[in-house]
Amino acid sequence: GVQTCALPIFSNGVASVELWQLVNTLGPLGISLGNLRGFALQKQWLRYGKNVLPSQTCIKHILSDKMFDNERSFKGDGTATEPLVFLLWYVLCEHVEPTPALSSAMRSFESLHACVRELRFLRKYPGALSSEEQVARLRGLQSLHQHDFNEAYGAENSIPKHHHRFHIPDGALKLGFLPHCETHESKHRCLKSGGIVDNQRGKLNEHAHFQYEVVTRMLKITRSESVEFGDRKS
Repeated sequence: GVQTCALPIFSNGVASVELWQLVNTLGPLGISLGNLRGFALQKQWLRYGKNVLPSQTCIKHILSDKMFDNERSFKGDGTATEPLVFLLWYVLCEHVEPTPALSSAMRSFESLHACVRELRFLRKYPGALSSEEQVARLRGLQSLHQHDFNEAYGAENSIPKHHHRFHIPDGALKLGFLPHCETHESKHRCLKSGGIVDNQRGKLNEHAHFQYEVVTRMLKITRSESVEFGDRKS
């Protein structure tokens, strides 16, 4: 459904970049990813509707080394990114000593945490989003976070998604709810799966043929998913 997104549109990318930057800031200060994972596991944090074992499995996954071995961002999708922002903020507040070396990074992450809280609030807003007053706080928080992020990590580490996320409030007012990105992300996975791009690489200049192959594959996968998870009559 359109109101179940974790971080709408481009904010997931913004959060992923910050999570990676923060973890790589903590490492040289003696706080490893293993430390963070251990702190998180100590408190037996529970995912909604889950008991201890699957919740701890989730923690081990989203705070695993492989999720941060990218060059620039956390590798998890929106479903993993949103809870990690909340979990890591708790861990930092409870287990990491604030120091001058961490002040700018903590301030930026606090602003990101506030953005994600507001997105969660708007996602569950009881009614249509129709007035500027309803999204004004999100606009302000995103501007504050952009300032704090640049102060902590430098403007050169901003990515296009840092700009694109400023369009979320406008999109929300036009639609009446927060824009949803998970459907588009799933289609992106369809495109990348099965090596379709690699298989058609030699035909990239043959636009009609390439588009035919891509659209055919995506339609087949969409139909298969709709039969399995949605409209059984498809």
